[in-house]
Amino acid sequence: MLLLAALLRLISLGTLPNGLHWDEMDTGYQAYSLLRTGKDYFNNPLPMFPHSFADFRTPVFIYSAVPFVAFLGLSATSVRLIAVTWGLVSIVLIYLLVRDWLAPLVFALSPWHLQYSRKSVETMSLTATFLLGLVCFQRGLRQPRWLILSALGFGLAMSAYAPGKLFVPLFLLV
Repeated sequence: MLLLAALLRLISLGTLPNGLHWDEMDTGYQAYSLLRTGKDYFNNPLPMFPHSFADFRTPVFIYSAVPFVAFLGLSATSVRLIAVTWGLVSIVLIYLLVRDWLAPLVFALSPWHLQYSRKSVETMSLTATFLLGLVCFQRGLRQPRWLILSALGFGLAMSAYAPGKLFVPLFLLV
């Protein structure tokens, strides 16, 4: 199932969808700038929230792009491979959460998940880090040491994509 999910996400990754959205270009260039200079392209050293063209970006996705750009160069494929990786991690985490093969299969074939796993956008890092928090919380109910990792997952989720700053605390309150 994970192989099928990977194939669906990797086939023609650099060319489909056609062209790069400005968020994808920004992610790649921010990662490239951080890799080469240790600063975002506005010359801020190792920023907590990298400054972008029109706003401040969340750090989890930008910093996770750096290794891909370092090893594969600055290209559409390297920039989009970040979202593919986060998407595949989220499929594994869905399985660990529900311990059933149907849920991750539906997730892997979901048009929403497939579309966003092929575009370099921050939603995939929020999904994966939030699921990490949930999986660790579920295990923490039996073994309290997992609660520390749960807090880390939820904390990363709040830094992965702007809506996570509202969604995660509201989820935890309920």
